[in-house]
Amino acid sequence: MGGGSVASNSEPPTNKSPTLKEVAGFAGLSVATVSRALSQPHLVKAETHEKVMHAVAELGYESRKRYAPTSVGLIAPSDFPEGRVFGNYVGGVIHGADKYCGRNGLILSLVSVDSPLMHQMVSTYRMAGLLYVNIFVQDPQRDQLLAQPRLRTVLVGYPPKSLRQALDSSLTWVTIDDSAAAKDAVRYLMGLGHRRIGVIQGDRRHVSNQRRLEGVRSAFSEHGVEMPSSHIESEDFEGQNGFRALIEWGDFEAESGFQAMNRLLGRDRPPTAVFAFNDLMAFGALQAIMESGLQVPRDVSLIGCDDIIARFLRPELTTMHQPAIELGEMAARVLVDLAAGARVVRSQLEARLIMRESCARPSS
Repeated sequence: MGGGSVASNSEPPTNKSPTLKEVAGFAGLSVATVSRALSQPHLVKAETHEKVMHAVAELGYESRKRYAPTSVGLIAPSDFPEGRVFGNYVGGVIHGADKYCGRNGLILSLVSVDSPLMHQMVSTYRMAGLLYVNIFVQDPQRDQLLAQPRLRTVLVGYPPKSLRQALDSSLTWVTIDDSAAAKDAVRYLMGLGHRRIGVIQGDRRHVSNQRRLEGVRSAFSEHGVEMPSSHIESEDFEGQNGFRALIEWGDFEAESGFQAMNRLLGRDRPPTAVFAFNDLMAFGALQAIMESGLQVPRDVSLIGCDDIIARFLRPELTTMHQPAIELGEMAARVLVDLAAGARVVRSQLEARLIMRESCARPSS
């Protein structure tokens, strides 16, 4: 009896609050089958489940919240370097989202944005929606996903300007204030008395790199050092009272920090302090400083960003702590709140300076 069919309606009922019976009528199935498809989808055929979910979507039955979400979907960058996901910011976000889900009886499911079954997974596993870990400035898959109103999505990371303009009213995002973090790092070095400050930036494809460069510009502009708004490769910029920004490029990997630091040390007047846009590049920079015969912080002060490996270095690395785990928790909570009818939100967490052993006043 549970699988028996009834006559299908050609038009959706006009009732604004459809019943399970009306969903069954629209799908051409029995009430028992529809109930089973919604509560235990693994017990019905894929074709049957598809019919039910089509009826649910057409009639707006899902909006009644009759079936509370049981999981949260998360999409991480598909082309993120292999071997780095669970040791960095992305891993922290995943861990935080999983912590929230565990405390609230939900399952965190990793979803592939390339999967043709993504929409079906959201329905089948009764997901509150999707968390999209935003890394890159240009990301067509992200933009296509966010343009689909039926897929409830929270962007984890700061949205590029083009995305904010296109989806301003509907875009929900949570992020860490990378601009303020970088500004605080440079200001800290200036407060110690440093005037020639090196900056090792990361991969320009990353949103976080753009944001941190904005913070660096802002800190130096307070001392008359004007830097262009466009991407900077290897350049020096001079301001008032001896303040000087020595900019180098990297790619967020340790080797690039090593190479960039060697280039900084090769300048006519090398920096007395260096801010690296992440701890891995700071680690590479530390190796270059030591191999040149100099010491940290006696000869060069060094500060990183992320607080991933900082306390395991010698000397222990001063860094900007990025609360990635807290961000993942907040993102999952915001998504579940949205599923319960909350409004669109935009929230930022603040990084904080962790002072350890790698920074000091300039020696001369």
